Amino acid sequence: MTDSIIEKAERLTAKYNTRNPYTIAAQLGIHVLNFDTPGTLKGMYSVIKRSRFIFVNESLDDELRRFVCAHELGHDILHRKIIGQTPMSDTNMYGNSSRMEYEANVFAAAILIDRKRVLKYAMGGRTSTEIAALLHVDVNLISIMIDQLIREGYALNPVSRKNNILK
Repeated sequence: MTDSIIEKAERLTAKYNTRNPYTIAAQLGIHVLNFDTPGTLKGMYSVIKRSRFIFVNESLDDELRRFVCAHELGHDILHRKIIGQTPMSDTNMYGNSSRMEYEANVFAAAILIDRKRVLKYAMGGRTSTEIAALLHVDVNLISIMIDQLIREGYALNPVSRKNNILK
């Protein structure tokens, strides 16, 4: 399951020669809009009159906004037919409360992170926290990527996720 998700993300990063989810969204014709809300809503994906939109809470820090954009881009690529006209909103994206949320997280990890660099750092003895800091991503995304590398047969130690990070 995750192999095909990662393949889709890697095809996009190769096609557009970037790991910037904003650039990829623009190339795909997806409108990315910032919004300001005092609540816990981090982002949302919606299709309105056949136009695709990603909404990102502008009060988040840059790293988290990039993740939210990549996560919502995952919903577009993976779940557009399922979502249809019903907006997909996210408040706690690191939880594995649904299959669609987990898949969007896997997609976001593959968009934002070069697997070869994670493997190089992990095989070099770096901790997941160090790898996350080096790559400017959340440790939960490193956990997802390391899980995938383990499934591919690499002898790495699994990293537990901090599901409450965005609560």
